[in-house]
Amino acid sequence: MWRGADDRNYLRAPNGYVELSGGVFYQWGSVAITASGSGGGLVHVSFPTPCPNNVASITATHRNDSGTLPAIYAALTANHSLSGFDAAIDYYDGSARTFPLYWQAVCY
Repeated sequence: MWRGADDRNYLRAPNGYVELSGGVFYQWGSVAITASGSGGGLVHVSFPTPCPNNVASITATHRNDSGTLPAIYAALTANHSLSGFDAAIDYYDGSARTFPLYWQAVCY
């Protein structure tokens, strides 16, 4: 953790955060998820710093580098808490694949 010239906390890293004015935190990161091809893969994601009171929003998206689009493909989040959340990638294509999932969270 670092403290900037304006006295705000931040972690400038692939999984990092910045504390905005008023005690709002913007956090980001990525995680690799292996999905079975007949359903989803699930992992727990821990925030770089815990949220003090409430999670306002979590947004997740995936990237497919295979060049083909598998069927029924979605990035999902669940079980939100002050320390993190569960993330999944759902797809049905018959073979196990690993996908990067990128996420952003806003909390206060």
